[in-house]
Amino acid sequence: AWIKPLALVRALLSHDNISFMGLHEVENMQKSAATGEWQLRIKHHISIPSMGSSHTYTTESAPHVVIATGAQTPDFLNQVLYEPDMGLHPISGQVSWGLQPPALDPVLPRFAVNGHGSFVAHVPTSDGHAWYSGATFERHNASTEVSVQAHEHNFERLNQLLPAIAGALTTQWQDHASLNAWVGVRCASVNRLPKAGPLNEQRLAGLHVLSALGSRGLTTAMLCAQLVADRIEGKTPALSDALCKAMQCDLDAA
Repeated sequence: AWIKPLALVRALLSHDNISFMGLHEVENMQKSAATGEWQLRIKHHISIPSMGSSHTYTTESAPHVVIATGAQTPDFLNQVLYEPDMGLHPISGQVSWGLQPPALDPVLPRFAVNGHGSFVAHVPTSDGHAWYSGATFERHNASTEVSVQAHEHNFERLNQLLPAIAGALTTQWQDHASLNAWVGVRCASVNRLPKAGPLNEQRLAGLHVLSALGSRGLTTAMLCAQLVADRIEGKTPALSDALCKAMQCDLDAA
């Protein structure tokens, strides 16, 4: 079975103890000497009809803060906390997709095909069924711009994975008016494992990271979240000591 990311995120956010606040930007974070809690200066972006955009500021505090900022984690560590980035780096990826011509319905596989690249068809959209192929894996690239080169790379990989399907989609792939793209940026670590846990329990107690999920966020995010929660609550982690050590994000050990 394949997970629908939007439905999964909505289900997770529906928890009674979770309040989601969008359009909020953490500009500064420091630990209070008086309370020992982390204080976050938050910029609230506001859209005012006929007047453009504006913003207000508030300060929130909490004993524990988890930095889960995806590909922005290295910049957050550098620019907000003035700490090293632990070797975390962005990896841009572009998916190529198009609406599925009805004539190809019998030809395109009704199951996802994975290998050196991937292809999935018969995906329902508001405009009809669609096919998707990709994605690229561009290390140390944080760009979200659609590129012709990425489309070409995806087509080359599809031609290796499913030559007959690539041939059937050649005309559509070459027609830029009917070829679409989605671009996202992953975050990865040097050892390709997630980083989940406290940054530094002595110097930055109460500050945690959940990042570097790479291309496996849907399969590892909840396990990593449980690991972080266990560490916060003082419980024995569900993972082995060796794996926890490989995933540690202690700044002094980076």
